[in-house]
Amino acid sequence: MMCWDGYWQDDETGVWNCDLTTMVSPPSAPFVEEVEDNPSLVDNEIDAELGSSSMFLFEKRYDALNHPPFLTNYLNGTCQEGQLILRGYEQELANGRHLRQGYVHDGLSINSSSLASMDERMRLFDLTTDDDDLGGRKPYEEPNLRYRADDGQRTLMSGQVLLRGMWGDIIARDSAITGENPVITVHTADYDIDVIAPRVGNCPRVADLWEEAIQSDSYQAFINSKEANTLKTIMVEELGNDFSNNVHDCLMTTMCTDRKLPEILDDYGRSNGGGKYGENIFQRFVDF
Repeated sequence: MMCWDGYWQDDETGVWNCDLTTMVSPPSAPFVEEVEDNPSLVDNEIDAELGSSSMFLFEKRYDALNHPPFLTNYLNGTCQEGQLILRGYEQELANGRHLRQGYVHDGLSINSSSLASMDERMRLFDLTTDDDDLGGRKPYEEPNLRYRADDGQRTLMSGQVLLRGMWGDIIARDSAITGENPVITVHTADYDIDVIAPRVGNCPRVADLWEEAIQSDSYQAFINSKEANTLKTIMVEELGNDFSNNVHDCLMTTMCTDRKLPEILDDYGRSNGGGKYGENIFQRFVDF
């Protein structure tokens, strides 16, 4: 990803270390024990018991290439490329709690003023009724819940954290009762051919639509406007690179993690005195 000149060379903006890591588990203990006793079962996936406790967890740490500048990860630190960071974790946890408040009626006094508690029409889940209303399944189990995501780390973890915010207390309660870790199935596919995002390989028409948009009168008027040319001039002459395709990634990841912006861009919420390129340069780039 190309940003302004010096972005990746500056330790303050170009080095990304992450405390948030991914945990993975081997197959469930009962299935492994059965295979150890009878190797002929190894191909029988039906016998892999869902919901059974794993023997242990693996924590993935991206710290094996920690010899800059010769051996580093793409982000020059311990963050996996494209991974969820703590700021995003907090946001998704809050999103899950909002969904709980909005669509789940649990009868708890602490949630008595929630939208779902006050308005029956908002209740996708009513936990005060008999389990039969959910088909005898838990609210976080299929078919009551279907978790679909692409295979990107930040997408998978975003969904996991959101579901934790929505169902975490209930999952913890069920785990304490059964002595097992509940399993939520995530339905995904190979990232490069998944259909969640538009891809020319899946749908050649996407290329035609993209070209139509680029050639449209409205886009051409925008991209050739005085404002667009001014912002491109700032990028090239003041910041050293034309990073038009990465404006949001460069600006928002820097600002939202309290990192240092170039002086010319550091005018969000305050006046820069006007100057050669006018006011509100940061916001204008965001709008661009």
